[in-house]
Amino acid sequence: GLAVDSFGRVFGTDNDPGSSPPCRLIDVFETGNYGYEYRYGRTGLNPLVTWTGDLPGTLPMVSGTGEAPCGIVAYEGGSLPKQYDGALIVGVWADHAIEWYPRHDDPRFGLARVDRRILVRGDNDFRPVDVAVAPDGSLYFTDWVLASYALHGRGRVWHLKVRSSKKSSPENVAESDVLLSRSRDVRERAAKEMAQTLGGREKLWKLVRGAEHPAARATALWTLAGLEPSQRPTDWVSVLTALAKEDAPVSLRALAARTLGSDWKPLKPQRLPHRLLALWLRDHAREVDRETLAAGLASDDPLLRHAAIEALADPHVGRRWGEALAREQLWAVLLAARRGWRLSPDARRRWITRGLRSADAAARLVAIKWVADEQLRELQPELETLWYADDLDYRAFRALWVCRQRLQGEEVTDWPSAADLKKLLANDHISPATRRWAWEVAVRRGVALPIDQLTTQIRSGKSAMAAVWALAEHPLPERRKALRQVAADKKLPVVVRCVAVMGLADFAESEVDFLIGLLDSPRRAIVAEALRALPGVELDADALRVLKRTAKRWPDLEEAVQRASTGKLDTRPPADDVEAWLELVGEESGNIEAGERLFFHPKIATCGKCHAVRGRGKQVGPSMSAMSARLRALGTQRRRWLLKQMLQPSAEMAPQYTPWLIRTTDGQIHTGLPLRKGGGAEAYLGSDGVEFILKKSEIEEHRESRTSLMPEGLLATMTIGELRDLIAYLESAAKSDKPHVSSHR
Repeated sequence: GLAVDSFGRVFGTDNDPGSSPPCRLIDVFETGNYGYEYRYGRTGLNPLVTWTGDLPGTLPMVSGTGEAPCGIVAYEGGSLPKQYDGALIVGVWADHAIEWYPRHDDPRFGLARVDRRILVRGDNDFRPVDVAVAPDGSLYFTDWVLASYALHGRGRVWHLKVRSSKKSSPENVAESDVLLSRSRDVRERAAKEMAQTLGGREKLWKLVRGAEHPAARATALWTLAGLEPSQRPTDWVSVLTALAKEDAPVSLRALAARTLGSDWKPLKPQRLPHRLLALWLRDHAREVDRETLAAGLASDDPLLRHAAIEALADPHVGRRWGEALAREQLWAVLLAARRGWRLSPDARRRWITRGLRSADAAARLVAIKWVADEQLRELQPELETLWYADDLDYRAFRALWVCRQRLQGEEVTDWPSAADLKKLLANDHISPATRRWAWEVAVRRGVALPIDQLTTQIRSGKSAMAAVWALAEHPLPERRKALRQVAADKKLPVVVRCVAVMGLADFAESEVDFLIGLLDSPRRAIVAEALRALPGVELDADALRVLKRTAKRWPDLEEAVQRASTGKLDTRPPADDVEAWLELVGEESGNIEAGERLFFHPKIATCGKCHAVRGRGKQVGPSMSAMSARLRALGTQRRRWLLKQMLQPSAEMAPQYTPWLIRTTDGQIHTGLPLRKGGGAEAYLGSDGVEFILKKSEIEEHRESRTSLMPEGLLATMTIGELRDLIAYLESAAKSDKPHVSSHR
C-alpha cells in the first residue's frame, strides 16, 4: 500500500521478501531505487539485489514490518489520542496485527525515523488487509480472516474508535479553529472553501506565515499552491524561502522548498538538514559545487548519496565534475554515468572496464552489475580476468557467477552449482582470493571437498591460507587428523598452523595432550592459539604444571593461562560502562590475523556463529563487512562504537535482525528471526543458524523481542589482548572489503 501525509511525504509497505525477511516500510523518495529486480529472483539472496540498501545506489527501508503488510494510512483523523497524529498505521495480514509507527524528523537523517509498535493483536483468524480513516477520525479495516487465498465469503470489516469520542460538527466551530483541526479532512475542506475568496486566501497565507501548527500550515500551503499564480500573494517566493530555512519541522521546510522549485536558492546548502540537502542536490544539480557534491557522495546517509548520484547523472554536471570525482568515488560516477550520461557504446565500455579493473570493491560491483543488467557480452573477456584478481571480494565473486549466467543465457541462481565450483577449483591459475571464496561457498552449500586436496594445497604453498581455513571449517570430522598434521608441521607458516590449531578446538577433549605439547612451542602465536582451545577441558596435574611454566615463559599470556586452568578471568567493568572498557583496552593496536581467528573461534568470542565477514560465517546477525561504511564515517570514534555494540547488543538492532519470541502450546519458548509465515506453519532462524519450523496450530503467542540474539557477556570470556586483536580485525573492515591474506610467516 501507499500513503501520503499532509506534507506530501509518501510511504509504502513492501510485501513478500522471499528468503530475506522482514517485509519493509519504505520512505518513498522520487527516483529512489529500493533494490528489487525480478530478473534476479524473489529470494533476496542474489548478490545483485538487496532489500536493505547494501547494494551501491540503493535506498534502505526505514523499518521492518510484520509479515505481509498491506494497507497503510498516515493518520490525521483527529479522534485518536494525539500520540497517533502523523503516525503510519498498517494492516499486517500474516502476523494478525495492526501496527503503528510514530514518526520523528531528525535533521541528521534524510529518511524518516520511526518506531514500530502494535495497535491491535488478534488470533489466527484475524488477518487485517486495508485500513481507512473515517470522516469522524475513527478507523475501519478489512479482515480476510482465513489463511486461504481463495474467495471464501467470510471476510469481516472492523471499526476501531475511542470509547469516549464525541462527534463535533465543523459548522458549529469557528473558521480559524476549523483550519487548525487535527483532522486533515476537515482542514482540507475548510481551506478549499476559504481559497475561493480574497479574504479567505489572506487568512490561509497568514497561517502559512505563522510559527505553529505545522500540519495546518502545510494544508494552507498546498491549497494556495494549487491556485493560479495570479491568485497567490505577492510575497510568495520570499515567505516560502524564509519558511524553507526557519526552525520548523523538516517535512514542512521540505514542502516549502519543493513548492518553490527553481526559485529556491539557499545561501548555505551544506548546512541544510539532510532531507532538504537531498532535495537541493537532486533538483538543483547544475548549481551544486564540487565540494558539496563530493561530500554527498561520501556521506554515510544513504539518501544524500542517492541525491548526489542523481545530481551527477545530469550530463552537464557529469562533464564538469565526473572525471575529477571518479578518482575518489568511481562507484558513484559509474552509477551516474549509467543513469543519465547517454554514453556511446565505446564510452560505456571504457567506463565499465575502468570499474572492473578498479581496486575499489564498490566500483567493481557496480561495473559487474552493469554488465549483467544489460547483458553486455562483448565485456565477458574483461570480466573473466577477475577470477585471477588477488583482491576479489566475496560479493563480487558471487556477482561474477550471476553475470556469467546472464551473459550465457542461463537461468539465474543465487549460488553457483557444485559442478561449477569444482570446475573453477580445478583451475590452478585462479587467485588465492577466488579459491578461498570458492571453498567458502562450497562449505556453505554442502559441497564435499576432498580433504586431501586441501592439505595438498596447504603444503604446496598455493592458496595455503584459503585452504587451511576451508579445512578448519570442513563439515566432516575426518578433518581432525589433517588439522593436527598441519598444526604440527614446523615447515609451514605460523599463521597457517595457527588456523589449524584453532580448528582443533572442536576436538580439544581428544587432543588435549597434543595441545598441551604445543605450549612448549617457541612461537607465541602457536602457544596463544593452543591456550584458546583448552577452556572447558579437564586437565591433569602434569598439564597444569605445563600451564604454570607457560605463564612464566610468556607473561603477557598469563590471563589466557588462568582461563585455561580455572575457566575464569578477572572481573571486568559492567557492560554499561563503555568508558571503563575503553580505558582497559587502551590505544594499543591488536593483531589482525589473531583477531580473525578469534572471530571464527568455536570457543572464544564465537562471533562467526552468528555474523559474517566478507561472506564467511552465518547470517543470524548483521554482516560485519556491511558495517564498513559506518565504521569509516565514525573515524576515531569507531573503537568506542564497536565496544558498545559488543557490550550492549540489544541497544541498537536493525529491523531484519530483530528476533521474535514464540510460545507454543506445550509451554516452550522459542526464539528466532522470522523467515516465512505463510500457510499453516512459520519458519524461523535460530541463534545457531539453523532453521526451525512451528505449526501455526501449536503457536499460542508470538511477539517481537527487544533482546538481541547476541548474548551479553561475550567480552568477559576474552583476555584484554584478545579483545584488542578482535577490534583490530573488525576495524580492518573499515579500511577495505578485500579478504585479509597474511604475508607473514
